[in-house]
Amino acid sequence: MNSYELQTTSSGDAILVVSQIYYPGWKATVDGVAVPVYPADAGITALGIPGGTHEVRLFFRPATFQIGGLISLLSVAAGALLFVMNAKKGIV
Repeated sequence: MNSYELQTTSSGDAILVVSQIYYPGWKATVDGVAVPVYPADAGITALGIPGGTHEVRLFFRPATFQIGGLISLLSVAAGALLFVMNAKKGIV
């Protein structure tokens, strides 16, 4: 699983600890606002939650995924450009 959606309710500020191995690619939002994700005891995942009722979204988006997507996009663009250039020369 690469994402969780939770609803939390607390009488004051709290720490939400998720039984999920911490890895730097984990991101979180509380009511749509990005919040930091931290490693907790023994390498599990934790984040701060303000008091009250909130919608929490925890999702995995490592930088390597974004870099790979950018490289793929650039590769497709370069291939399309080469195709168009060769088509104009009558090679294709």
